[in-house]
Amino acid sequence: MGENSKRKKLVLWGTRILCLVALLLFAGCGKDEIPIEDYVPSNPGTRTMNPIMKSDTGYYYCAINRRPLNLHYFDMESGQNIFLCSKPECRHDGDVFCTATSGKYTVRGACYYGGSLYINAVEETDNEYLCKLLKVSEDGTELEEVVTYQAVNSTSLWVSSSEPMLIHRGVAVLPYYMRSNTEESVSVEGICLYDLNTEELVLLPETGEDSQRAAYGSITAYGDYIYYAVKQGRRYGLNRYSLTNKTEETLELANAFTGDYVVVDDNLLFYDYGGKNLYEYHAQDKKNVTHSYFYDKMDITSPFLMTDGTYLYVGEGVTFQSFSTGYLGVLVSHDGTETEVPSYVHVFDRELNPVAKVEIATENYMEEAVSFSLAILDGTVYLKTYEAVFSCTLQEFLANEIPPFKRLYDHIDIEF
Repeated sequence: MGENSKRKKLVLWGTRILCLVALLLFAGCGKDEIPIEDYVPSNPGTRTMNPIMKSDTGYYYCAINRRPLNLHYFDMESGQNIFLCSKPECRHDGDVFCTATSGKYTVRGACYYGGSLYINAVEETDNEYLCKLLKVSEDGTELEEVVTYQAVNSTSLWVSSSEPMLIHRGVAVLPYYMRSNTEESVSVEGICLYDLNTEELVLLPETGEDSQRAAYGSITAYGDYIYYAVKQGRRYGLNRYSLTNKTEETLELANAFTGDYVVVDDNLLFYDYGGKNLYEYHAQDKKNVTHSYFYDKMDITSPFLMTDGTYLYVGEGVTFQSFSTGYLGVLVSHDGTETEVPSYVHVFDRELNPVAKVEIATENYMEEAVSFSLAILDGTVYLKTYEAVFSCTLQEFLANEIPPFKRLYDHIDIEF
């Protein structure tokens, strides 16, 4: 059997399995209406480094790195950092009855939406991987399984790491990625959409024999659309799914598109070509504009892009998607040698006029170089590490060559 035939057989098998397991739990009359809120692209619900899950009174976080459930809450007024569990007798040691910690689930992503925490999790049984969306009340009194959106036989496949989850206008976007447990190096990957109000589960078409969805940072949402990059052979394309008419379309980007992009609004998005050229795409007239050698004047070779709708942020040694490229302020060469380099964020307006150049000078507030990423939410810039979160206002960030980050809260972590 050829490689393409094996891949096709596995993809078809995965499709049949996925269609059989849309098991919806806790449905019925009297369910509270889920509010309709827009996703914030500059703060993705990442799995490997904590998203900023801010409520009116404090911050939630999940102290994990692809590990069991480990939920915490930091209260801004009191400065208390507690486990998100309301049971006074609980030891928070991973037992299934604890809403804060549980060895039953492995966390793949988390986000705060509509006054609740939503967790993209996997439960492993004797012979299956059960991919589930969990909902945790903000006071830690309840943890419920909202939907099992996927179940696979663990003897044939294993559920691998996936893209960050997000929730946009009441729809949870749950990417999945599975690889063969056998010697055949084939995979099945796609995206599940789950409507929190109607409980409708939609499986976007799985990619074919010679295509696969691009990995990491390629899913976002804005307005009526969910955007995601698709790789076909050696080329990338950008698709978007309409939440209003339930259709999928491919945007007409230049052939130089490599999967890295940010959506500014309904009409404008920017995308990158190998750290050389920056492109902008106007959806209304399907127009591509090329900014040749955009990064040369900044001496950037591996840029990272982010937007908050007002500014375009270009990271130089700084990642916004929470997937580390090394250590803070250290460039590791292929031969293993290390060179200390500064990390910068270049800020531009929507017309690509320079606004600021900011150095992330970590020696001012960190004892040692660690992996980190940035997020922007409600006019605040957050610097996130595995151990702690630092913050400053966006105004302070733009006005200072070295922003005055201050430690906001530490991450409490446990092993069980």
